Amino acid sequence: MDHPHDENYIRLYETMDRSELTMIKLAFKNRGINFRTHFEKTLQIADVYAMGYNGAIIEVEKAQLPDAKEVMDELEIKIGNDNGLSDFPLMQKFDAFSSKLQWVGHWDLTVRLLVFGFILLSLVYLMAILLVENLSDGSIFPEL
Repeated sequence: MDHPHDENYIRLYETMDRSELTMIKLAFKNRGINFRTHFEKTLQIADVYAMGYNGAIIEVEKAQLPDAKEVMDELEIKIGNDNGLSDFPLMQKFDAFSSKLQWVGHWDLTVRLLVFGFILLSLVYLMAILLVENLSDGSIFPEL
């Protein structure tokens, strides 16, 4: 059930356990909860070694989030790894964009934010160094 990004869905849970994933999907289907999964086929084919530290992602419709959490409670599955970042529209857009990138798309949202932040700060630092060098030799503002 792999689907493209849709802002009506929110990430609920990640699992590396194929049995747990099957159990959750069956429970959601029985309760009529609209959901989708990402990386399920990779998990089934290659197991967790190909997944790194992330597993299959389960997303549910925002409107059905309380029902989905109730089902997870009934299954005695804790949903404790939510960092809260996916609740912000800008983070949802960043998640949608960066999850499609080949090398970093499978990383956790927090890790992707840290990597992109580091790259952005490095570029700003490099530009500042180049500007200071050009200012000191007078090539930008010769009258100074």
